[in-house]
Amino acid sequence: MNTLVDLQNLDELKQACLDIEKRVSAGECNPEWRKLLSSFLAEVREADLQKRASQKFQQQIWADDHPVSSVGQGNISVERAIKNADFCRWLAERSLKQLPDVREDRGNELQEFFNQLASKVQEYTTRTPWLKIYRVMAEFFPLEFTTMASEADAIKLHEELFGDKGSDGPSRHANILQRLDEVNLLAETATLSA
Repeated sequence: MNTLVDLQNLDELKQACLDIEKRVSAGECNPEWRKLLSSFLAEVREADLQKRASQKFQQQIWADDHPVSSVGQGNISVERAIKNADFCRWLAERSLKQLPDVREDRGNELQEFFNQLASKVQEYTTRTPWLKIYRVMAEFFPLEFTTMASEADAIKLHEELFGDKGSDGPSRHANILQRLDEVNLLAETATLSA
C-alpha cells in the first residue's frame, strides 16, 4: 500500500527522490525517453546562431512531437512565426544571450525573455501556445526549467512542495528546481558525514 508523501517535509522529499533515483538506476523510468531528451538538449545547446535562426531548427524546437514533453492539447500552430525570418533571428539571438550569475538577476532575465517570447509569438497565432513556449524555454535553459510544459502540472507540484501556486511560470520552475537541489545537497551531506 502506497502512502502519501508530504513533499513539504524535506526528509520525505529526500526519500522520495532517492526512491526515484533507484528506479531510474534500475531502468524503470523510461530510459529511451531520457536518452532522446539528453541527445536533443545537446543538439540544441551546440547549435550556433546561424543554425538556431534557420527555419529547420525552428521547426524542430517548436514541433508537436519531440522529447522534451508531449504537447498534449497544446496543438496551436506557430507556423507563421517559424516562417518569419525576423522572429527566428530574434529568438536565436535571445536564446544565446548569457544569463547573469546571480540567481535573482537570472530569474528576472528569464522572466523578461519568457514575456517577450509570449508577446512575439502572439503576433502570429490566434491563441498563446503556452505549452510550446514552456518547452522552448526548457530546451534553451534545461537547468532553469523542468520538462513540465503543462502549467497546471507545474502549479500542482509547486503546491505540493511549497503549499502555494507560486507566481509566474519561470519562477515556479526555478523554485521547484531549487527545492530539488536542496534535497540533493541534503543527500550529499548525509553521505559525506556517514
